Amino acid sequence: MGQRAISIATGLAIATLSGAFSGAFPGPTVAAPIVFDEAIDGDLPEKALVAPILQLGIGTNRVSGTVRWAFDPPGAPDSGDRDAFAFTIPFGAALSHIGLDIRQLPGSTGLVEHIIFLLLDSTLTEDTASGGIGEAAVRFPPAGHDVFSTNMPLPSGLYGIQETAIGGALTIGQFASAGYGFTLEVVRVPEPAALSLLGIGLVALALARRRYGSCS
Repeated sequence: MGQRAISIATGLAIATLSGAFSGAFPGPTVAAPIVFDEAIDGDLPEKALVAPILQLGIGTNRVSGTVRWAFDPPGAPDSGDRDAFAFTIPFGAALSHIGLDIRQLPGSTGLVEHIIFLLLDSTLTEDTASGGIGEAAVRFPPAGHDVFSTNMPLPSGLYGIQETAIGGALTIGQFASAGYGFTLEVVRVPEPAALSLLGIGLVALALARRRYGSCS
């Protein structure tokens, strides 16, 4: 093989590798991270199945709000306020970490010791046998909790987070409220097609070098 042919083959291999790297780690083509504040963007419902679907972006996404638990007298309407939300992880990305800060708010007349959240799959159902894929029991007073760590990383898709239970001491007529803030860290991941292209480029480069060695 002539020197010019070898140079062309090597150039094609390098071009393939460059395309693979740019595909595996693409530029900023997805949305920026979101900030959802319940006080500004609207009250979150109790069930993830009917909650707004938040489109997460690359980086630190934030979801904050307040919840309220009450031991209402018999016959009184439920005065509690539980929250849930759904979210999507974009294609070519993964959710690497979910953090949680939560604190009991002043004015509460009862005591809450812990709160349980469920991580839900795309069915957004709370049945652990079908839709619940993770559970986090968070004790008070919490700060900087790492929740659902055994489920990380989560690939692209639709998921939900839903409050499911509390533990504490509430008597009839008492209530407790808390403010919370979730942080959801989304990172880029190499796409399978780009990784295949990367492999082809490496093979092409190896063949070009082998042929050059046999001609020298």
